[in-house]
Amino acid sequence: MTAEEKRNLRCYRRYIERSLNPVCILSNTTERLSDEAKERVRQEEEKGVTAAAALFLDAVLLLLEEEGWLRGFLGALVAAGYTGLAEAIENWDFSKLEKLELHRQLLKWIEATMLEIDPVAIMPYINTCLIERECDEILPIMADIDGEMTNVSENYFETMMTFSEEAECDNLSKNLSSVSENIYESSSVYEPKKAWSYQIELVQPAFGGKNTLICAPTGSGKTFVALMISEHHLQNVPSGRKAKVVFLATKVPVYEQQKNVFRQHYERSGYSVQGICGETVANISVENVLQDSDIIVLMPQILVNSMEKGILSSLSIFTLMIFDECHNTTGNHPYNVLMTTYLDQKFDSSANQLPPIVGLTASVEVGNAKSTNETVKHICTLCSYLDMQAISTVRENKEDLQRFGKKPETHIRL
Repeated sequence: MTAEEKRNLRCYRRYIERSLNPVCILSNTTERLSDEAKERVRQEEEKGVTAAAALFLDAVLLLLEEEGWLRGFLGALVAAGYTGLAEAIENWDFSKLEKLELHRQLLKWIEATMLEIDPVAIMPYINTCLIERECDEILPIMADIDGEMTNVSENYFETMMTFSEEAECDNLSKNLSSVSENIYESSSVYEPKKAWSYQIELVQPAFGGKNTLICAPTGSGKTFVALMISEHHLQNVPSGRKAKVVFLATKVPVYEQQKNVFRQHYERSGYSVQGICGETVANISVENVLQDSDIIVLMPQILVNSMEKGILSSLSIFTLMIFDECHNTTGNHPYNVLMTTYLDQKFDSSANQLPPIVGLTASVEVGNAKSTNETVKHICTLCSYLDMQAISTVRENKEDLQRFGKKPETHIRL
């Protein structure tokens, strides 16, 4: 790669980062990029596509000196369907991409109103605007959000399980004060249902201030449980201390879903709800969001990065932390990195008061356990990582859980 090509890449990298998902072209850069660099890019994609593209370009600029590499890069772009981006780089003319910026901003402005659009229905009209991998990914994501899981076995039977998980407005009560007369005095913007008896049972340890792992089946309304806990916390935070709740989600679709639910729920209450994910972190001041918001929905790696950069000095800034899919708190997962910091601060005698922890999961899983004792050890280890004082499951209201919880519908056909 020539010095001029490098200069041009640096000059126009903003356009490339915003247009390219580098994971889509890694298979076409086999000999030009090390396996280690590719793996780092794949891991970075979990934080956001833009972050992965930035890391990919850093590798291109720092590691590659081969003649003709740019031509190979353009070929990889064309093979993956990035023909417009390849043309812009080849001619070093990004005017066409620049003209799309207005459309991008318009889409962002109406993003909230587009949630009702069925992507499957409009796919035939926009498939030329998307690369092949994006088309292939939309259907599975829609299946996850709509709760449809399809497995086809080797003997050509198909089993489809349909369920609806979390963030459902019809699970939210019209008036949270109906849950317990001495707990709430606030109204939700949502219509009918009040909390089921099993949901009231699930929140009791957290209401008592204990670090609580809440384990309830898929479709039982754990998002509503999280809202109940955050509402109770906001109403009962000690005087003289400003409440600050953080809800952590590991996947972008879940993050978007929960952010919208919390915003809808608190939009008339005077509380500020903000969200940051890998796609938006470059355009938002994380420090300002952390300081100015009452409820923050985040992807955990952003919080880890903020602590590493010194933007956030201590988790004591929060008064409540909620971990969605908390069974991921193992190994080098961002959840575990955060909890390691939490425990270090807890045992530091000079540390400020730390927030209670609430973990949500449909299953604590068993890891590699092969016996009952190993399973118990795995669960106890998870609880120790999360500093849990209680595991909350439905014991007294199982009939109501079976009655009101959404059961998977199974259909088997040839």
